Amino acid sequence: MRINLRFLVVALPLLTANCASIVAGTSESLSVKTVSGASDLSGASCTLGNDKGSWTVVTPGTVKIHQSSGSLNVTCAANGYEDNTVSESAVLKNVVMGNILVGGLVGTAIDLNDGAAYSYPVVILVPLQVAPPSTNTASAGTATATAATASAANAPPVSMVPLN
Repeated sequence: MRINLRFLVVALPLLTANCASIVAGTSESLSVKTVSGASDLSGASCTLGNDKGSWTVVTPGTVKIHQSSGSLNVTCAANGYEDNTVSESAVLKNVVMGNILVGGLVGTAIDLNDGAAYSYPVVILVPLQVAPPSTNTASAGTATATAATASAANAPPVSMVPLN
């Protein structure tokens, strides 16, 4: 019975090891930058989200996110610019190969499930375009009508003479 117990003590860590989770963890820091044309744009508010959660950052900035096998959607907004969303695909890390060799199927399954086997680009660039000028025709029409009424109120009285 002692041999079986020793075997379990040695084999159990190997069978349940999740190498990517141990080596790299399940979260990573990403930098988010916004640009307009060829210029950097600072002060945009960005929301990042995947199936593990959502996070916010003001550009240029760094945010720590939870890794996932799903895409990471990044939506940025800034005053005077149109909102824009970019989607970054998760990439399988090289450390997963070591997990397959050392950790076995259980460790690989754990890393694939908890997101540790995946990563996103270190820098995410979100282009923003200047918003077109807004034209509020209802306000413009009201202002014109108000000006015409005020002008008529200040006009001299007109006398009516009958024509016979």
